[in-house]
Amino acid sequence: MSRSLKLLLLAPLLVAATPYQAQMLPTLILPNNEIISTLGVEQVVKDDETVLEAPLGWVVMAEVGNDLELSFSGLTSQVKAGDMMHGTILTGGDLVGRQLGFCMYPKSDLAKSLASALTLGISDLATKISKDTQFCVYDVDQDGNLDHSLLVGAKSKELIQQMVIADTPYTVVPRMKRDESERFWISYHKGGAFGGSPRLDLHLKEDRINGYLSDLKAQRGSEVYQLPLRVKLDPKLGRQSVTIAGAKILVTEFAKDNSWIKAEIERNFDETPVQGTFTVY
Repeated sequence: MSRSLKLLLLAPLLVAATPYQAQMLPTLILPNNEIISTLGVEQVVKDDETVLEAPLGWVVMAEVGNDLELSFSGLTSQVKAGDMMHGTILTGGDLVGRQLGFCMYPKSDLAKSLASALTLGISDLATKISKDTQFCVYDVDQDGNLDHSLLVGAKSKELIQQMVIADTPYTVVPRMKRDESERFWISYHKGGAFGGSPRLDLHLKEDRINGYLSDLKAQRGSEVYQLPLRVKLDPKLGRQSVTIAGAKILVTEFAKDNSWIKAEIERNFDETPVQGTFTVY
């Protein structure tokens, strides 16, 4: 288990244990294996061009070994063998502390189940669950089998209870790379037309959140920047290093009009978690 995951599980609970909640684990900025051969090689980067980019990853996923049907109070969700479920921190209800669980993401579509329940006359079901209600599962005795499920997002007491399910084997997959379209990148900008400083801009694109980072930090010399951020560069300093998510960029030269810089990537990214992408549902 990774150190960051252990800290999340051991963190104190600040809310009363009522409805179940699932806290998505942070997104990881993964090392970019494509730049290994060019580390230390000087490159010219023009205004609005990318200096360095990296893929995003999940902290931990679970590959389900057998087909699994989750059903409770008129709601159902199908999980097929080979489906990937996303690691979450489960809290609330009758859970003791924080539990590592797995939920479907993107969220399983429970709208059909809700429609069926309403057709069957369970007209009050909509008042008992939220629109983000989701089945999650976890391994109570840590024997390598998923054995309990629960409904995250349920509001009524009768739905806030764990359900025993048939033992279902699963495989934990750490640091799984996300979709190619989801990425983190650093671009160079020469500054505004009215004398703005040249800078490095940081960007994040993922399907949950586009462009929002909060707890990631960057550093230039003794200056530490908090995201969302633009890291200012100072041409008067000449050569200068910037460290972002473990990656180290050495800027060696500026054009007279700041229309380009020369830079070297000295160190790759190091699986930094982007804490700001937590989603609670």
